[in-house]
Amino acid sequence: MRHVDRSRPKTAQPSLSQWLYRALADDRQVASSQPPLRLRIRLRGNNLHILCEGQTTPAREELIPRLIAALQAHPQRFHQLTQTAKAPIYKLIVYGRPAGRQNPVWVEPLDLGQLCDTENATATAIPLGAGAQIIANESLARTGNPDAIARYLSEHFSYLGVSINVFIKKLPQVKPSLDPDEPAANKRLWVICNCDYSPDASLLAEPIAQKLRDLELKGFREAVIRSQVRGESTPDWVLQIDLTRPQVMLRDWARWGDAEALSRTIDRALQSHSLQGGAILKDSTLHVFCSLPLGQPHRHLDREVALPIIAPLLETLAPQGITAATIYGVRSPKYSLNLKEAPIWVEWLNLPAQQQRDRALTTTQLAQHYHVEALTFLLQRLLNPDLDTRLATGGYGVKLCYKDRRLHIMTEGLICPNQAEVVPLIEDFLRELAIPNLFGVRIYGRRAGQTQPVWHHGLELRDRAHVPAPDAIAPTFNRLNNPTPPTPENNPPNPKTPTNLRAVHAH
Repeated sequence: MRHVDRSRPKTAQPSLSQWLYRALADDRQVASSQPPLRLRIRLRGNNLHILCEGQTTPAREELIPRLIAALQAHPQRFHQLTQTAKAPIYKLIVYGRPAGRQNPVWVEPLDLGQLCDTENATATAIPLGAGAQIIANESLARTGNPDAIARYLSEHFSYLGVSINVFIKKLPQVKPSLDPDEPAANKRLWVICNCDYSPDASLLAEPIAQKLRDLELKGFREAVIRSQVRGESTPDWVLQIDLTRPQVMLRDWARWGDAEALSRTIDRALQSHSLQGGAILKDSTLHVFCSLPLGQPHRHLDREVALPIIAPLLETLAPQGITAATIYGVRSPKYSLNLKEAPIWVEWLNLPAQQQRDRALTTTQLAQHYHVEALTFLLQRLLNPDLDTRLATGGYGVKLCYKDRRLHIMTEGLICPNQAEVVPLIEDFLRELAIPNLFGVRIYGRRAGQTQPVWHHGLELRDRAHVPAPDAIAPTFNRLNNPTPPTPENNPPNPKTPTNLRAVHAH
């Protein structure tokens, strides 16, 4: 904790603490007849805490306007002074109390906003409540502004003493979007976490992933979290987060014929027209139910409103192995095929799988014929039974490759998948799938962003007498060959997918 009082000598180049004292102190307090103002400042995370003490409680209605006026009048000077700080400062938190009292009498947070924008040189320090600050930062962060994203994350993690900086890096390979209204995902978000100690990855992984995914950033493929202890040259750990938006994840799984994903995708499309929907799959036919939401004023459920929404959507998705759809207009949202209540109207649709042979095969049939993308989806669905958790955090990812008639499966997540849970699931699934002429399986687990597996497991599916010798070296599943984040002086080379790995980023 740094103490600042009026007895400190004035210099031509004041420090940040001296600048703050001059901004807060009244000219009358310099005179000996006035009680002195003492400041204590501490940088924690990206928040600068300023404690104001006096013989009596310093008046908030006097100090805060002075500080805001100084910030608005000299934004460039404040920017220069904060350049020497250990971390960028996104917020000031000012406290007031009388000397000798342990707890502050009042607290006032100041959101600096775009104060450090030296090009515009405009100050926008605004006193806001804690809730209003988070909402304001989140709104701007959703646009993809890196400074706003850093402030948004800082609101939630500065209490841990973690300072956050954010950069954006464009990726050389553009991944086309499955949603026609969605921009191509061609950007990576780097989130640099600096701290005085080494926080465990499990402490920050899921909370940061949820906060970033809640923003639903457009055009971003992934985020890389890099945690580093101050003064160290190498990161303590690196974590990779899938930033694919939830609606894109749903459409991808719906394309493979997943009934729950299809149901949610249809419901999302109908909600914009004050309708709701759901779907169940029986054999190769999708049964879609469309109804009015509960609590809505009674009105007629018009098929001319619902069909133009559902039919083009199913035509675009062309779900794998689903040849037809029956669409029902029903009175109750809880309608099912087992109820005897007659629907209001029924429509029948032929889907692309009925005419296209490659779409007519089920996803399971494709996987049995060495289709990597289909098998990737099936394994991801197996490891992510809770769709809500997957949409919130990105869930477990899977990468596959075939080598010498062996299937290599890399599983990864925010926390390394549990070997005791993952291996039996995959073993039972593959034995039931019975891929022909597959001799063995190698299963690996790691935290997303790591270059080497934490554990591995081997499974032989054929008699050892007829199995060739195993590979001396397992395939490489690297996604981040260089974990160095981009800075104005340092842009890392873009990682390349190894040629021996058919990496599939199925969402």
